[in-house]
Amino acid sequence: MGVDFCLACCDCREFIDLHKWNVVEDAGQLLVQAYVGTGYTQLLPIAKSTYQFADLESLCKKVLITAEQIEKALDGVVPDQPYIRDLAPLVRDFATRHRGHSLFLSCDLGDPGEDPWCPGRPGFSDWLELPGPFKFHHYLPRNLIEIAGFQSWSDVLIGMANEWPFENAEFQQVAEEIEDIRVGYEDRRARRNA
Repeated sequence: MGVDFCLACCDCREFIDLHKWNVVEDAGQLLVQAYVGTGYTQLLPIAKSTYQFADLESLCKKVLITAEQIEKALDGVVPDQPYIRDLAPLVRDFATRHRGHSLFLSCDLGDPGEDPWCPGRPGFSDWLELPGPFKFHHYLPRNLIEIAGFQSWSDVLIGMANEWPFENAEFQQVAEEIEDIRVGYEDRRARRNA
């Protein structure tokens, strides 16, 4: 199965789903090591790493990286996979647009409910999943407004009826997540129209 990674900008509240590609290899491996322990013996101990962590003690660890580190990795050997060929220019553009910002790499080894873009988390509605080959979080309020262009919650329910999480609204936990999305969506619409 492997580990899925996201590249995010704290300043702009934007992220890209990278699937199995960690872009900055040693930073990604160090992130995995933070979850699974010291099985990665070829790496320095976390305490001696040149990378800094955010939320190291949480269930959503983040390794801080820079636009320059991303660009250096992209200029090196990039795995030859179709989805990575599609992602590489998007990641390069991300690095360019977010130069000097607070960037981080996260992964799915922790609790996805702790991701800053998880519905119900404080500020989750401020996050935007940038369009790319993977759209696992395209239900976020900013995506519904800025990317999909929905003008009302009823339009969202119709347009997203066959998409996660809306397709499973009959389940209580999913219904609560959808309610969080609705509240975030309506809040963002109100702020945008103010």
